[in-house]
Amino acid sequence: TASPVVQPTTGALIGDQYLENDRHPLQVGAMAPPLQLPLCSFCPPYLQGKEGRLDAFGAKDRGTTLLVFWAFWCDTWKDMTRELGHMKAQLKKHGITVVTVAVDASAQPVSRQAFSCGAIWWPVAIDVDGSAGKEWGVRRVPTLFLVDKTGHIKHVWEGFPGRQTFWKQVAASAH
Repeated sequence: TASPVVQPTTGALIGDQYLENDRHPLQVGAMAPPLQLPLCSFCPPYLQGKEGRLDAFGAKDRGTTLLVFWAFWCDTWKDMTRELGHMKAQLKKHGITVVTVAVDASAQPVSRQAFSCGAIWWPVAIDVDGSAGKEWGVRRVPTLFLVDKTGHIKHVWEGFPGRQTFWKQVAASAH
């Protein structure tokens, strides 16, 4: 069956300016900025007390990372969780690690059930002050970045394009 396309939300309004007028996601080929963020309070016990660290891009033990910026206040996180669940085996087969950054610290409790039933099986970091989203140019959620082992951005999606399109684009960016 075809996977649904997860459309991004419209840009967030700050004052009288939409972020989409102010920000632009990092471009393909750019070096990924390091991230060191606290993890969601409902992450599995083996992650508790650790920080979500993405400053290890390029480390020998790290392959490609799919970094997803989402918001718990927007139901697209549920759609992305379902899509990532469907792709779990394929992501693992291709050596792709998933990391999510939630842009809304106050809405974490809505994720409790997804963590407890294992639907979220990857680390979820919290962008407490919004600085990571700003540095990465996130203007809509979800925004996905595919980062290779050298730390370079290989692909950017604002919204999830569906599994078939996603895998075609991942394969194309690998060359």
